[in-house]
Amino acid sequence: MEISVRGRDEVWTTDEYKLGAARTLHYRPPDEVNPDEQLYAIYLEVVNYELGDDYYVPTDFMHPRQPDGNRVLLTVSMNEVMQRTWSREPHFVAGERGRKVRLGEAVVGE
Repeated sequence: MEISVRGRDEVWTTDEYKLGAARTLHYRPPDEVNPDEQLYAIYLEVVNYELGDDYYVPTDFMHPRQPDGNRVLLTVSMNEVMQRTWSREPHFVAGERGRKVRLGEAVVGE
């Protein structure tokens, strides 16, 4: 799956909640990736200027068919975003492990 995302693209949930704006991609060190334990390979950092929160959404939850323009659609609702506690910074990001890419324009792919 390949998904294009640019800095400041709007990120939307399935229930049409604007989560915020895309800012950074965080790549977990490969030896720490384990989706079965919710340790995903790539996270999209989303900034919500209205609420002041940042969200770290695994790119596994970005819809594979994105609309034209500056929108990124997720495959989950806002309720699920909150239940999964994606407003918490992942340990590998806080510990400055892995790779960080500020978005101008990036393509996420397997």
